[in-house]
Amino acid sequence: MSLLRRLFSNREDGRLDLALAGLLFLGSFAVYLQTMRRSFGWGDSSELTTAAYHLGIGHSPGYPTYMLLGYLFSHLPFATVAFRMNLMAAFFGALAVALSYLAFRRITLSRLGAFLGAAAFAFTASFWDLTTEAEVYTLHSAFVAAIILLLLKWSQTRRPHLGWVALLCGLSLGNHALTALLLPGVILFVLLARGIRNLHWKPILITAAAFLLGISIYLYLPIRGPANAPPRINNPHTLQEIITHVTAPCYRDVMFTYPLLRVVGRLYVYGGRLLREVSWAGIVLGLAGLALLWRRNRKILLLLGLLFGLNIFYAVNYGIFDIYSYYITSFWVWCALIGLGGEFAVSCGERLLMKLQGRRKSPSTALTTCLAGALAMLLPFWLLTGHWKMVDVSQDRETERFAHSVFGLAEKNSIILGDWWAVAPLGYLKYIEGLRPDLTLSPAFSLPTQEATQRHLKREFLRTFHAVYATEILTYGINALRKKYLLIPQGPLYRVIVDGPKPEMAISDRKGKPRLLFGDRLALIDWEIQPEKLGQTEVFSVSLFWQSLTPDQANEKYDVITSLAKDAKTWAWREKTPLAHGLFPMASWKEGQTLVERHLIYFDSEPEPGEYQLEVRVRCRSKENRLLPVSTPSGEVLGKGALLGEIPIRPGRQQENVAHNEESTASTRLF
Repeated sequence: MSLLRRLFSNREDGRLDLALAGLLFLGSFAVYLQTMRRSFGWGDSSELTTAAYHLGIGHSPGYPTYMLLGYLFSHLPFATVAFRMNLMAAFFGALAVALSYLAFRRITLSRLGAFLGAAAFAFTASFWDLTTEAEVYTLHSAFVAAIILLLLKWSQTRRPHLGWVALLCGLSLGNHALTALLLPGVILFVLLARGIRNLHWKPILITAAAFLLGISIYLYLPIRGPANAPPRINNPHTLQEIITHVTAPCYRDVMFTYPLLRVVGRLYVYGGRLLREVSWAGIVLGLAGLALLWRRNRKILLLLGLLFGLNIFYAVNYGIFDIYSYYITSFWVWCALIGLGGEFAVSCGERLLMKLQGRRKSPSTALTTCLAGALAMLLPFWLLTGHWKMVDVSQDRETERFAHSVFGLAEKNSIILGDWWAVAPLGYLKYIEGLRPDLTLSPAFSLPTQEATQRHLKREFLRTFHAVYATEILTYGINALRKKYLLIPQGPLYRVIVDGPKPEMAISDRKGKPRLLFGDRLALIDWEIQPEKLGQTEVFSVSLFWQSLTPDQANEKYDVITSLAKDAKTWAWREKTPLAHGLFPMASWKEGQTLVERHLIYFDSEPEPGEYQLEVRVRCRSKENRLLPVSTPSGEVLGKGALLGEIPIRPGRQQENVAHNEESTASTRLF
């Protein structure tokens, strides 16, 4: 019982606070390990992993602090590099939770309130999601918690020196530029806590020197830039390139460009996101904590208010798709208020118990402990169970399957054009696992300017490669490629026809009587279904052999709709392409000539097991835009779709890796 009294008392006990912070670290870290991605992820996650492993430079502004720490984690002597870097995100996420408890302890003045707020922050959906794979935001949250902790400790005890706060601010800016939003609140809090008249030049100079020492970590860029380390697209070599890389002018086009009505709408969306993060209980406790802090310490309220307000103001005016990660500091502030609200709720509960018991003294220790324990655990447990399925990616290997499939399909000495989201995981396989060094990877669709993109799409440049492919996940830059070249879908890739199709790509020597007729226009004389194992995913090859029945109507255009469906609601794959992939218009078909179109059935994610029907339909792109009826040569009408066969899809397939490992011929300025 004495231990329980110590746990829920508010008397200073540094060792007990460290023990509770350690408990939160171990508990949250254990949960993060369970939900963490086991392999590499899309986009920035793979790019940062590749850069950190080779002591390279990340995308703007470079993230030197993250690169140095990531280098240490990526060379741990166990598991894969991707696992180690994901582990880093989980580790610093758990550290942020532990530091949050110590910071909240000085804000709430309550051990219970601090524990409640830190545990709630640990399982907010956005923060928890960022602990599942390599990213900079959990390290940023750890810096934020440490900076506020030292600042509050300094305001109460004048120890440690403010220089330590400034040093952390500089190092944190080397991890993410969002730290700049903390500086106005930190500076104003120092002025209010110390008083302008009490400031002296000597501590100011020491603090400024400490900040410069921290931010000097950006010297990493001119040191490592000339090394041209992988992924080899972010390496500045001149002073102007360094300034451009750090200031990131390419991002300014999506900053503060929204009209006022759009900003108001994004604020409304943020309110819904905050509700999802902490639930209605968290909203109510946070509002109660806000009222309590107003009465208790308005200097801390001003500090937290500036952190919260500046964070939201910047984020709602920044037009990137993953903006939720920029709201993390605002969620952290709200969880501090939840801790204050929890303390207030406990005191109200105690008074209610006293009234029910008819006593003037506090209720029994057992009842108080039960009330406090239930309050401390209920909200975090609610968030833990409610968000688990939402953030759990421990079984998600979609990115890995995609990357291995692409490497299995691409011909030797070819180039793959893509967006950042798709190219980065390919770079992980090439530069860390050593697969397909012969391939050149170009993030053409995510380059900062149209001029840079067009340089990568020039015919003279693409002709230097044996084959050209394109793929994208997030952007729509591939449309610019379609305007210049013919694209043929091949599983997760598009084959880019740079100089026009060669006859052998579509004309077949297959002869025979028609097996199926599509109206009076087309004959399907044969088909082949052949499972192929390429990379880490199974790809079904479907070849269709067509002949024209109506040379006089050869100018008609047709779309072939090929699908693999279990039933009307369960699809594994569907693809619509021009007849024969548009390689040769029907006007150029000779009488009796057979054209072949090959489809590669690729699953973006694991489909539901079962028997799937492979069906082909043909749509005439005339004024009627109608499906052609299907019949047999004997005249039996089959409807508007031709069933070619059934393909069983079963879970737990074991695929072989056939990716090549030839010597690299890639340009050093491409990924």
